[in-house]
Amino acid sequence: MGTTTTPTPGIYHNVPADEYFAWRAVNNSSLTYLARSPMHYRYQPPMDATAAMWFGTLGHCGVLEPEALKERYDIIPDLINEKTGKPYGVQTQKYLNHVMEFKEKSGREVATKSDFTDMLRIVTAVHGNEFARQYLCPRGKSEVCVVWEDPDSRVLCKARCDKWDGVATICDLKTTKDASDFERSIAKFAYHRQAAFYSDGMTVATGTPHRFGIVAVEKTEPFGVRGGFVSQAAVAQGRREYRRLLLTLAECRLKNEWPGYDDPDEWTLPAWAIETEEPQLSLNGEMVIL
Repeated sequence: MGTTTTPTPGIYHNVPADEYFAWRAVNNSSLTYLARSPMHYRYQPPMDATAAMWFGTLGHCGVLEPEALKERYDIIPDLINEKTGKPYGVQTQKYLNHVMEFKEKSGREVATKSDFTDMLRIVTAVHGNEFARQYLCPRGKSEVCVVWEDPDSRVLCKARCDKWDGVATICDLKTTKDASDFERSIAKFAYHRQAAFYSDGMTVATGTPHRFGIVAVEKTEPFGVRGGFVSQAAVAQGRREYRRLLLTLAECRLKNEWPGYDDPDEWTLPAWAIETEEPQLSLNGEMVIL
């Protein structure tokens, strides 16, 4: 995880992302590997940024740290085909070479005009949402890091909060394909566990109970937005999940044993694939049970 010294428990501001990721403490993302198996946690691969993750980072910067956009990003100009007078496609080798050359000269992250325009539209959409205006956009400090020792497992943990009001509220920005069904994303990506992990970490660090809110914004037109706090019931379930995982991790470290999967007693169908009734077929007027 790097050679950066991991700080003592506390709250830290203005920490570069690379330095935070190098801290030797458990974050919520690594618990996703642990939920798969201790073996997967121990051998978790370095994460390669996907296009979706990269655009999410750009959107975060635009919403949470707009003053840093010029410092971190350059807009790459179109590469014009001299014969046709039209821009080369973004997947052509000439354009990809153009991007590489531009990156080397710039020394910053580069974004296409289209990406940058979409990011600005996301910023406008988020600022148009009442919950986001109250808890995400103008309020508190961005990218606040917290380090704490979990009271039950004694495991050192860390989190990086998109926005913290400095008192009792954390708010996180998520980009999504469909904000209308974001509850499904909460379950799929364990955002309820993140809500519990982050709010409990800040509670340990400050002594004050915290709430965790999420603003979900769509990555494509019309850039729909929904915002709200994660329910107490969902947070309670997330808390049970992360505490169970941290206790498992503590045991694995103590024994230095990192088991993989358990074998099934027998292979079965998943619940969603099991037929609940005997199928019937009509044959010459007679009902036949298959």
